[in-house]
Amino acid sequence: MPEVFIQGGEGKLQAKYSPSEQDKPNIAIVLHPNPKHGGTMDTKVNYAAFKVMKDAGFSTLRINFRGVGKSDGAFTEGEGELNDASVSLDWLQKKNEDFRSCWIVGFSFGAWIGFQTLMRRPEVDGLILIAPPVNLYDFNFLSPCPIKTLIIRAEQDEIVKKDSLKEFFETFKKQKNADVSMETISKSNHLFEGKLDPLMNTMTKYIEKNKS
Repeated sequence: MPEVFIQGGEGKLQAKYSPSEQDKPNIAIVLHPNPKHGGTMDTKVNYAAFKVMKDAGFSTLRINFRGVGKSDGAFTEGEGELNDASVSLDWLQKKNEDFRSCWIVGFSFGAWIGFQTLMRRPEVDGLILIAPPVNLYDFNFLSPCPIKTLIIRAEQDEIVKKDSLKEFFETFKKQKNADVSMETISKSNHLFEGKLDPLMNTMTKYIEKNKS
């Protein structure tokens, strides 16, 4: 799988890119968890999500945020990473000018960055939030966003509080024209250890039903 480097705000961003063989493909970017806790584009959940999108025929990109792996710069707790996601999405769209639909997938911290990116990018059609840490980061910038959204929670998540995620989900559902659903991976912790297959199956079923 080709390694690519994308010009970002603080230098080059390391990424892996799998182009679709379709003429007018769907496209997706996959965003990783907090690097302070070991998160990279090769984190198992992140790679699993990348594989699901790739296997579904999407032109798929996963990146290392600034300061991670071979990416230039230093981690900024959110602001810089939001820029990284945006410029990487620009790169992906330029590589696929006739793309059919655009999706964002984020895991943990990456879900927070992905959700913010969505709010700034009206061309995004689909969103998958894996274990979004709604009790650790501010998700209160929610505004009406009538796009297909899947939230995946881990039943035994030791980081994301069940009640906080339920409240976020209920608030999301009340938004005008909201199209959001939530699935639970049973007996799973935050890293979905030993539960990658059901996680991937859940994603695949949703994508096959909702992709353009």
